[in-house]
Formats: sequence, C-alpha cells, structure tokens
Amino acid sequence: MKQIIKILEEMGIALTPAQKKELTEKGSNQMRSAADYTALEQQLVALRQQMEEQQNAHNQQLARMKLDGQLAQLVTEAGGRSLPAVKALLNMDRFLESKEPQQELKEAVEQLRQQQSWLFRQERNPAPPLPGKPAKAEPGDLEQWRQEAGLQ
Repeated sequence: MKQIIKILEEMGIALTPAQKKELTEKGSNQMRSAADYTALEQQLVALRQQMEEQQNAHNQQLARMKLDGQLAQLVTEAGGRSLPAVKALLNMDRFLESKEPQQELKEAVEQLRQQQSWLFRQERNPAPPLPGKPAKAEPGDLEQWRQEAGLQ
C-alpha cells in the first residue's frame, strides 16, 4: 500500500495522515501470503473430490431407482403378487453392473416366474356362472350356448 500512497503523491494528490493510515490498514488486511494460497488450493481440491463423490453417489441412486421402476413394471406385467418378495429373490446389484440391465432383468423375472410360480398369478379358466346369473359371453360362445339350450 505504500506504493499506492507514493503514486498518489507523485500525481499531486495530497493525502491526510488519517487517509494514509486507512490505506495502509486496508492493504495489510488484503495481502495474502503464499501459504494462504496453498491452503486455499488444497481446500479447493478437497471440495472438488467431495463433489465428484456426491455426483457418483447420485448417479448410482438414479440408476437404482430406474432399475426399481423397470422391475415393478416387469413384475406387474408378469402378474406378480408381491413386488418386495420378487425383489428380495433377485440380486439387484448384479443388474446395476450389467451392460444390458433391462434385458437381463426381464430374463430373471421370467426365470423366477417359472421357478417360483407361487409369486405370480396363474391364468385360469373363468369360473362357471352362478345359478340364476347369466355368464359373460365370449365371442362365438353365444351361438354354442343357444345350441346346447335347444334355442336354435
């Protein structure tokens, strides 16, 4: 700051002793040492590393949520009774590391459906109608029923 005072005096600007003192104090507060800069650089490196770790954790969380959504859709389409039970029987981390997780997940659900059939609804023939209630007719069934009843 003494250089600034010297430059101002050379330019013909007269400073009062209070102004000179103020400039000197402000200048000494703003001066940083080389140790301060290295400490700031180290802090910056640490913060960048933390940011990268948080980004990686966030990306893993998003991938897991996407995989959970795909699993829920596949289990629903396959007629699953309990998504948590199906999820417990699958190693979800294996699918996160896979190159084609959606295809492998689909194959795993199908394999689980064959091995653990109790987890999935079975396709059944519709129950016979109750006495006094008409049955739901399938296309072509109405003519067959009329023939059996002797109405044609």
